[in-house]
This record gives sequence, C-alpha cells and structure tokens, in this order.
Amino acid sequence: MLNEQDKRNTPGKIHFTCYWATASVPIILWCIHQSFGDVGTPGVRQSVEKRILVVDDEPNIRRMLRVVLAARGYDVREASSGEQALEAMHSEKCDLLLLDINMPGITGIELSRQLRTDSDNSDVAIVMMSTGEQHRARSLDAGADDYLSKPFDVARIFACVEANLKARGRKNGAD
Repeated sequence: MLNEQDKRNTPGKIHFTCYWATASVPIILWCIHQSFGDVGTPGVRQSVEKRILVVDDEPNIRRMLRVVLAARGYDVREASSGEQALEAMHSEKCDLLLLDINMPGITGIELSRQLRTDSDNSDVAIVMMSTGEQHRARSLDAGADDYLSKPFDVARIFACVEANLKARGRKNGAD
C-alpha cells in the first residue's frame, strides 16, 4: 500500500513508481480520486473520441496511463517498443503519442524524428516522457510538442494531453 512518504506528497503529485509493483488498478484509481476527485467514468466517452498511443517499455507505466486516460474518455492503445509503435501508427491513425525516450531498439527520439518526416503521421501530437528535465530540450529538438517528466503528476498529464490535442486540432483546421 502507501508508505508515509507517499502520504506526505504534495496534493496532485502522485508517485506511482513508489508502490506500483504491488498496487492494483483500484488502488491507483483510489489514489487519483483522493487527489483530484472523479476523473471520469470508465466507458463514458467524449463526443469526439481521441485516440492516444502510449509507447513505453515498462508495462506498469503503460497500464497506469491507459487506466487514467481511458477514465477521462480517451481511446488508449499501447505499444511496448518503437517498432510496435511504428506498426500501430501505420495501421490506425492516432491523435496523440505519449512516447518514452529510453527504450531498447528504436528510441523515442528516433521514433519522433521518423514520424515528423512521415507524411502520414507528421500531424500527430507527440509528448515525450522520461525521468527528470534533462531530456526536455533533446525531445523538443527531435520534433516532440511537449515533455512530461516521470514520476507523473496526474493533473499535468491531463493538462498536457488536452492542450496538445487542442493545439494539433487548430493546426489541422479542426476544433
């Protein structure tokens, strides 16, 4: 469960990495609810469903992001590698990519550069993820629209996803 350090964290800052390995999805959702209230009802979709592809070699991070974002009404898909992400991007259109930087094989930086030169996927919003702020500049130089630092602040995840989807919609002529 939660240790004393987790309980002392600033409201809104949830360090999933401290206890994820032993936590179940209901515990994670309880933690989110305690910090933010109801984030949405699973199965209740937005009027225009947006598809998000979460790419991370850590299954627990993919699962946490899927649960949190699906509860907000997004259609969330997962890929565990850059290679799987490329395959997914070519088979079905995604609106936003949450992309880990450090993965075996094709890294997040390499994948971002490839997608920015691919006419079929150049318009997807890309948010890079990694530990610490030291990767922010490199991510943006590789074509990412934004950067999220791990461990995640759930409110920042929602704000980042919504802002980037809205900005991409404006760039593509949609609201």
